Amino acid sequence: MTKVIPYSLVPHRSRNRLTLRVRPDGAVIVAAGRAVPASAVREFVEGNADWIGKTRRRFAAHAVEHPPVGWIGGEALPILGETLRLEVRREPGRSRPRTRRRDGVLEVAVGPSAGTEIIRRAVRKFCAVELLESVAPAAGRHASALGVEPRRVRVGDFSSQWGSATGRGVVTLNWRLALAPPDLAEYVVVHELCHLRVRGHGAAFWRLVVATLPDAQARRRALRRASFALMRY
Repeated sequence: MTKVIPYSLVPHRSRNRLTLRVRPDGAVIVAAGRAVPASAVREFVEGNADWIGKTRRRFAAHAVEHPPVGWIGGEALPILGETLRLEVRREPGRSRPRTRRRDGVLEVAVGPSAGTEIIRRAVRKFCAVELLESVAPAAGRHASALGVEPRRVRVGDFSSQWGSATGRGVVTLNWRLALAPPDLAEYVVVHELCHLRVRGHGAAFWRLVVATLPDAQARRRALRRASFALMRY
């Protein structure tokens, strides 16, 4: 008897398309066009059962190799090529976190009862500012070369992607790119800027990406290899 694989269904832009992905936590996400019947979706998932199983096992192995960050202090944070040691200071009477960089340390001051999520958000905010400042020159240069004008470049907290670009010209980058080598952040910037000219990931899109950044595929592979280590933050 075939084992039923639970999955979440999201809409696909193309009415007849089906795509499947497995998140690092093992959840299966299926994107289906509005013309695809439910029976076809189930058959699609069942037909990819072996691949889903292998991917889940690979993610589980990476989770053991790269455990989640504890955000308790002492963690090494490789921010824009410089490794900073996280130092958590608990100060009576403090209601808002304060983040300060000094002598190889990223100090986060919080109240006595602040949980680890508050510390993580403070680090995320610091990384977001650093990332935007770091990528701004490359974003401006590549946007000019591509003939596009992003309405806004901002930072978000994605769990399974590195960036996005909307039809209205808003480019969003994953804050964890601040913890990646700078050339990988530049690749994501180029990738999303190219989406302002070409939607989807067809051949025309990838030709544009490589024309803009000749070693884009090498950087893409490097980002894929680094993903498990980066997503634990």
